[in-house]
Amino acid sequence: MKANTFLLLLSLISFTACKSLEANKNSFNNEFFNNTTVIYHLKNNKVDNEINILDSEKLITNRPIIFKKDSVNINIVNNKTDFIDFDVRQYTINKDLAFIVLWKFGKNEALWFLFNKGKQSKKWYLVDTLKRTTR
Repeated sequence: MKANTFLLLLSLISFTACKSLEANKNSFNNEFFNNTTVIYHLKNNKVDNEINILDSEKLITNRPIIFKKDSVNINIVNNKTDFIDFDVRQYTINKDLAFIVLWKFGKNEALWFLFNKGKQSKKWYLVDTLKRTTR
């Protein structure tokens, strides 16, 4: 009986922790893809206002999502479509720190984004954006 109670309690705690992490991830996704500096770096050297990001590993989401800000559409897709601008390679979100790496699709260039969550404001702030190449 004690073992069943313990397992039930452990399951409940795990479920609550997973829900908390999912809510944190959704909050971060909205703040990340609506950040004007992030949009600037993603839109750099691009003519149209459509940015397609391939998330084949489903690190961001299990389904396609569209973020819209200032007439810019950021499409997160799980399958390769006709034209992809970036590929998600790293998408790590902790309680107060996030690290995202987006590779320019078909090129040897990547954008690294580092975010920190304010302790009092509970909002995500862009700490640094780096452009890296493999050469």
